[in-house]
Amino acid sequence: MSDFSHQAVQAALKQDWERAVDLNLNTLDDNPSDTDALNRLGFAYLQLGKITKARTTYEQALKLNPYSAIAKKSLYRINLISQKKAKFDPGTPTSSKISFLEEPGKTKAVTLVRPADSQVIASLNSGIPVNLLPKSRRISVQTLPGTYLGSLPDDIAFKIGRLLKLGYKYQSFVKTTGQNTITIFIRETLRSKRGRFLPSFPAPGTGKSANIPKGNIYDAPIDVTPTGEEDDLE
Repeated sequence: MSDFSHQAVQAALKQDWERAVDLNLNTLDDNPSDTDALNRLGFAYLQLGKITKARTTYEQALKLNPYSAIAKKSLYRINLISQKKAKFDPGTPTSSKISFLEEPGKTKAVTLVRPADSQVIASLNSGIPVNLLPKSRRISVQTLPGTYLGSLPDDIAFKIGRLLKLGYKYQSFVKTTGQNTITIFIRETLRSKRGRFLPSFPAPGTGKSANIPKGNIYDAPIDVTPTGEEDDLE
């Protein structure tokens, strides 16, 4: 891997998409037939919302390698975005760099159930902030403009719902998407005094709930890199 390619991967992992574009273009200046760089470049353009440039880049990658599964699936996603674009715009990714580094007890990656349709999913970018909205029996997940994305699994929804009532607060972001799947990243940002001994996402077998005051106890603990080169679109 060239120095530019290595730096491009690192920029993507940090979600510095403008720099990722520049570095992949530098790689392609040295080797215009580098399909990995083209796929990385297309992915970076997608994250920046530059759909036309992403399409052209992936088409170029597919012309060089007709068997590129990444280019094929990415073009499929772009076609879905183009079909829906006039009706749906979930907003662009947050400008701040989102860390998906897991912190024991405080963060969790969760795959949504009852996900939105594939056109909505195709329009999402990694890092888009989302809202957790408690309903009577579940917790719905929506973009900031209010587009429904899916729901938390019932066991996680029950526990998060109880903690929200205790005063816990969370930030959530889209982490990855597939053709029919959405995974979000949930981070505990505030733990209430009433639940100070209770982590949001205790590791299995830690017994963290053993000493929680009566009334704060919930069920048993639960269990919970986008560069353009990874096949994230299955």
